[in-house]
Amino acid sequence: MNVRYGVQRGAPARTKVAGLSMATASLGAGVIHTAVVPEHLEETWLFGGFFIACAVFQIVWAVVVVGSPSPGVYRLGIVANGAMVAIWAVSRTTGLPVGPDPWMPEALGALDLLATGLEIVLIAVGAWALSATSPTEA
Repeated sequence: MNVRYGVQRGAPARTKVAGLSMATASLGAGVIHTAVVPEHLEETWLFGGFFIACAVFQIVWAVVVVGSPSPGVYRLGIVANGAMVAIWAVSRTTGLPVGPDPWMPEALGALDLLATGLEIVLIAVGAWALSATSPTEA
């Protein structure tokens, strides 16, 4: 491995492309989450609050990853979006243990598939960007 200043050769271009790609995916998922807040607030304040928190996180994180890209910021995005994907998967398979209809799986919809797809892209691109950093940056 050819490492200079803690980053593999060719990594600056990789991390710039990765940062912009992750920011775009995060912003897109955040906008989708913002759009569906009202319908989730009608179900229960818990779901509405969760979607507000997800939207705020994803939109703010998109700004942070562009302004201050770092392995720690990438990891935060990967973990948070991974949690969102996991919660979505449970809500669509076994159903969540809370809410108006516990353990009732939700139907698949175009917007939730798109948001989850964007989150998965963010996770994959983040892992790719992290592979460009040396162990000393980790």
